[in-house]
Parts: sequence; structure tokens; C-alpha cells
Amino acid sequence: MKNLPAKINRSQPATTDTQLERINVPVADDTFFHFTCSRHEIRISPDRQTHFSSKRVQFDNGRLVSEVYEGHAPAAVFDQALRDAQRLFADQTTWLLKQFSFFPLLQRTETDDDTR
Repeated sequence: MKNLPAKINRSQPATTDTQLERINVPVADDTFFHFTCSRHEIRISPDRQTHFSSKRVQFDNGRLVSEVYEGHAPAAVFDQALRDAQRLFADQTTWLLKQFSFFPLLQRTETDDDTR
């Protein structure tokens, strides 16, 4: 019987200090973790309507913000958006390729002429 654990006297209630104050630590404004995730979709349906939807989720300063938008428009809106996207891509590609024309090795000289 000497090896049994000591008995706890349950007749005395546990004492708690009611004077303890709760410590509120404010969230710092410059948190090291934040993200933004977004999705945009434009499609044309069989009924010749342009359907568009957008969803954006952002976590910043300890707040999670979500925005969702959906709508529809005539089919001409889809065609115009497609033309604008293609024009933007072509303009950016042209600008990028023009940057290579500044290299002196890529400039055309008189000896490169194919008329010989």
C-alpha cells in the first residue's frame, strides 16, 4: 500500500484569483502575411448573351474581404472585349520586339543585302 499515489483532499475548493486582468494585445497594422486572389470570367452563352463574373478574396490587416460580381450584357460586349485583349497583346509584343532593335549586332548592314 505504500506504493499507491497520494490522495487529493477534495474538500477544499481550488482557489482562483479574481483580480487577474485580461491582457488585450492589439493586432499590429504591419502584419507579415497578406494575400489577394482574384478570378475573372467572360463567356458567351448559346443565347448570344455575354455573361461575366468576378470574384476577389483579400486578407490584409487581419481582415478577410470577399467580393463577388456577376452580370450579363449583349453579345457585342464580348466581341469588343476580345478585340481589345488581342490589340493589347499585339501592342505589348510589338513594343517588346522593338527593344531588340537597339542592339548593334542585330541592325542590318549593307553586307547583309541578298542582292549579290
